[in-house]
Amino acid sequence: MPCIIAFVGRHNSGKTTTILAVLKELAKRGHAAGVFKSTHHEIPFHAPGKDTSLYREAGVRCVAIKGPSELAFFQDINDEDLVATVFRLFPHEDIVILEGFKNVAAIPKIEVAARCEPGLFRDIQGVKAVITQRKLEELPAFHPDDHEAVVNFIENSLLAEHMREDEVSIFIDNRALPLKFFIKNAVKGMITGFLKALRSTEGAKRIDIRLILRQPDKN
Repeated sequence: MPCIIAFVGRHNSGKTTTILAVLKELAKRGHAAGVFKSTHHEIPFHAPGKDTSLYREAGVRCVAIKGPSELAFFQDINDEDLVATVFRLFPHEDIVILEGFKNVAAIPKIEVAARCEPGLFRDIQGVKAVITQRKLEELPAFHPDDHEAVVNFIENSLLAEHMREDEVSIFIDNRALPLKFFIKNAVKGMITGFLKALRSTEGAKRIDIRLILRQPDKN
């Protein structure tokens, strides 16, 4: 699971400009980063009459289209947990930056107020820092042009906290299952201990396991 950080802010606060600069700095430092943007508008990917549109109209929940160097994937998400979606879509990233998603309480956030007055942090949960030209006493504040300082904060605070211990993630029906520390250690020890008896597992850094529980036929 990557470290998830939401950049939030009011309309025209400078979110996209800030995120682009932060992504470039993260890339310079060797981080693999992904971006997940929220929008309130329908996404106009399906042109009428095109194959992907016809498949969707036929009731297909998942449609993928592959070009020479890119893959597009269309899927009904219904009420899937946001963390579960990130887990599925960004398996190889160190960090995933969300643009928006201000009402997701469990995600650490950075308020962007490069072009407006800060203060969103007083109304929503989980804001850890603010990007603004104003001085703040409540939270760490970074100038909109000081992208290196923002990335330093991400590395030394948010990413460091995320990387503090080995990760064990369990999702049940696309919902993240909260796990206490001793449960994580127990699950990790059980799985890694079992897999040591198998070939090709030495030196593994990530183990993905999916269980699909079939209902027994009662007939």
